Amino acid sequence: MSNPLYLLAMFGIFHLVGGVFAGRTLRAWMRGRFTIATIPMFVWGLAFGGLPLVGGMSVFLLGGAWHFFAIELGIFFGAILIPAFTPDWFIESFDWLASDVINRTLLVLGAGFVLVGMFLGGTMASSSTLFGLLFGGIFAGIGLALLIAWLVRLVRSKQG
Repeated sequence: MSNPLYLLAMFGIFHLVGGVFAGRTLRAWMRGRFTIATIPMFVWGLAFGGLPLVGGMSVFLLGGAWHFFAIELGIFFGAILIPAFTPDWFIESFDWLASDVINRTLLVLGAGFVLVGMFLGGTMASSSTLFGLLFGGIFAGIGLALLIAWLVRLVRSKQG
């Protein structure tokens, strides 16, 4: 385990996808939309997000990095609980995203660039501090600009 952050990032993707899927199914059940077809979806979400916990447990706990396993648990259970218990008014406030392609694009690209910038800056900083921080900072700066443009469009659309 040379760098546990790589494993945490890899496992975290599965925790997020599976956890959100299970959380959305749990949300539907709590809203009275239980059907037999939702049971396999819930089980699939738990399995897709939960099976990497076994890998994380073996790598992180046996490697003495228990705090990374705790973060892994937080990611998985947070990805289940946040979609399951988010108020309806909050989710409905994002309905406009379904019809506006520009806003969706700005949001996804902005968040993606910020994440790529943070990842590149963090990984490259170990070999060359200045170059890694500059390279990652450029990506994160572009992402922040896109997110600010999205936020400005959001505010303007709610005002008019």
